[in-house]
Amino acid sequence: MGQTLSLAAVYCCCSAGASLCNSCFGTTATGTTGRKRSVLLLGLVIAFSLWFQYSVGPGIVSQSGWVWKTYRAIPGTGKLVYHAWYDSCAQYDGNN
Repeated sequence: MGQTLSLAAVYCCCSAGASLCNSCFGTTATGTTGRKRSVLLLGLVIAFSLWFQYSVGPGIVSQSGWVWKTYRAIPGTGKLVYHAWYDSCAQYDGNN
């Protein structure tokens, strides 16, 4: 049930963002370059990558901060995220 709600929320946010992008940056009609959208997308990707690298990642590792508290507030998510973060690196520990 929780995954369905989160998927619905993400869909609504993406749909609203796409609508906002269309209204602010024009349409995707023939003859347009889409340069404004490309720059916006590049800026968003850079911002999200820096946010994940310097806020989300250290928050998961140290199990502190508001991002970690948000994960812990959703039942089962904190443990899932923590193990997904660490267990994927177990193959590189040198035990092979």
